[in-house]
Amino acid sequence: MRESEAGAWSPADPVEVGLAEALRRAMLHAATPRAIDGAGCLLLDADCSLRYVTASGTPAEALEVAEELCVEGPCHEAFAGEDVMYADIQNESRWERLSMLLSASPIRTVIGVPIVLDGRSIGALNAYSALPHEWQDADFQGLHESARTIADLVQQALDLHLDEQGDELTGQLRAALRHRDRLSSAAELVMHSTGLDRAAAMLRLRQVAAASDQPTIDIADQVLARGRLPSLTDVATNAAEVRRTRREMARLALTDPLTGLANRALFLDHLEQAIARAQRTGHHPAVVFIDLDRFKTVNDSLGHEAGDEVLRAVAVRLQEVVRGQDTVARLGGDEFAVLCDAPTRPEVAEQLAARIARTVAEPISVTPQVPGSTPGHDHRVTVRASVGLATVGGEHPIRATDLLRDADMAMYDAKAEGGGRVRLFTDEVRETGHRRMHLELVLRALLDDVDGGPPHEDVAKSFRLVYQPIVTLDTGRIVGVEALVRANHADLGQIGAEELISAAENTGLIAPLGHALLVQACEAAVGWRGLPGAEDIVLAVNVSPVQLSDPGFVRTVSAVLARSGLPADRLCLELTESRLLESAGTTLDTLFELRRLGVHLTLDDFGTGYSSLSYLSQLPVTRLKLDRGFVTGLSTGANANAVARAVVSLGRSLGLETVAEGIETTEQARRLREIDCEFAQGYLFSQPVEGDQIPDLLGMGVLSVEGRDRP
Repeated sequence: MRESEAGAWSPADPVEVGLAEALRRAMLHAATPRAIDGAGCLLLDADCSLRYVTASGTPAEALEVAEELCVEGPCHEAFAGEDVMYADIQNESRWERLSMLLSASPIRTVIGVPIVLDGRSIGALNAYSALPHEWQDADFQGLHESARTIADLVQQALDLHLDEQGDELTGQLRAALRHRDRLSSAAELVMHSTGLDRAAAMLRLRQVAAASDQPTIDIADQVLARGRLPSLTDVATNAAEVRRTRREMARLALTDPLTGLANRALFLDHLEQAIARAQRTGHHPAVVFIDLDRFKTVNDSLGHEAGDEVLRAVAVRLQEVVRGQDTVARLGGDEFAVLCDAPTRPEVAEQLAARIARTVAEPISVTPQVPGSTPGHDHRVTVRASVGLATVGGEHPIRATDLLRDADMAMYDAKAEGGGRVRLFTDEVRETGHRRMHLELVLRALLDDVDGGPPHEDVAKSFRLVYQPIVTLDTGRIVGVEALVRANHADLGQIGAEELISAAENTGLIAPLGHALLVQACEAAVGWRGLPGAEDIVLAVNVSPVQLSDPGFVRTVSAVLARSGLPADRLCLELTESRLLESAGTTLDTLFELRRLGVHLTLDDFGTGYSSLSYLSQLPVTRLKLDRGFVTGLSTGANANAVARAVVSLGRSLGLETVAEGIETTEQARRLREIDCEFAQGYLFSQPVEGDQIPDLLGMGVLSVEGRDRP
């Protein structure tokens, strides 16, 4: 809004943009002089009370709103018609409430001037500096020019009767002007009866109104009727209750009711102020974004009351681990944030983020509130946290919402890497986040209209399935195939299965995508039936826990089997062990219904989760799949050998088949045969192939492994 080379700045037309927007632009212009860090104003409302209208930025808005709430400050004094100046507004002893509200604000020196219309004040305009500043006549002159601009805009709006077109601010000002004479007359009576000057009399009128929770114009009418102000005794009883109510309303508006921490609104306000200070001091405030991993498991297994206990315990730990000047907030659900305000060194924020991750991971004692739990018996819960960190840096200003978003992106990357770790926001994280958002938009455009119904015809064009054989380890005979999704997008390129499924889950579109892919896989499997060697082929399809949580999932599977003609015992649904635990409390019944339908169930990536033997024995699974990480380590690590042997032995004792995935060398195959693993899958036997290549593989009878180690 500075004057450009082309000419001087001119105010906006209130007819085109409305009076409020025209005043906002005028305020931005008022804040452009070098010595001024911000500006804001109060104007009369319909009640003749001074109300916040607009400001040039968050700190200036904080000053004006605080003045409105406290009914004191530079604007209230300037409204009486005199210029005012304060060298340190935060240490004005007579403005104790205002100073307290501004304690975290960068505002220091303030000047104020009246906004005059037709020779009488209709409001006041403030300008502030965050640093000690000796205000000059030129500063006041510039502020008076801005005040005249505001008055001209108001006059223009009144002359054009914008209030008749629904302009609320113009209507309020017109009502105030109608009441202004009564307010002025009441102030004259107060001056004569108390000996106060005009500014103090006007201020006393508004303060009595605020203390008694009555409109200012009503207090003015009482003064005109009685010839004096209502006594403080008249309003004392009501004043304490009004203040208590206002404090409680302010607290509820700015804090999280469960934990007592700051809420998102207050956190963003503190962050805006920290960013504004950083641009002057060169400090680098940072945001730490915390999301609890697998928190849903706590609610599902121990009850929501226990979940609330965990959230409160995490809140206490976060407050204990941060510094006094830092802000801790609960943003919602199981998401928290910490503002590391002006760290002395950039690495301080990274150390804090790491300390937060360690602290949150310490066990928490909670009392379960679910049927079957022992009354009064505490349960120790361990929740890890995915932590993202973003810092202010560089010369370009950044908004609070942008910094919070960057920290959120970094947290998401930490969670995608397995959780329980810290990730710093980088350009790479930004690119990954933009790719993820792009993919989610693509999915939404493609799948939004499917909504669990018949698969959209474009799904098959955009996402194809390939199939990797599962063989017996002793003979190499094909006994099944696993369907694996592949996608290629013009802008995004190759999209991996994990990336695709994650995006579908985040957008709530996993149900239509999973449905479409299940139909595609079952129809392909039916096409192989009748071929030599295909009699006992079982089709394996991966299923997301989100799908299992859908009450209609069993009906969906049954309908797909009926439509395709594939027998239920020829379908095997694969469930990832670690992710199944996240929704175990809501999916166990679904798993039993699928088994009653005749569908087989495989526990995938077994050995990487946290299944206890008692939990595993409850699951109606028919097969365990040994994670490829243990297969890879068979020839190099004793631990991998021990785990593989234990998984095979466990499966045998529970009557479950065992499949080893990711086999790439004959040495791995040999070691797995030695421990009596039954089935195998991997590049040693066959890479994933297109559906029309499966008949050729079946025609081979067996898949030889001699001399086929993957380079």
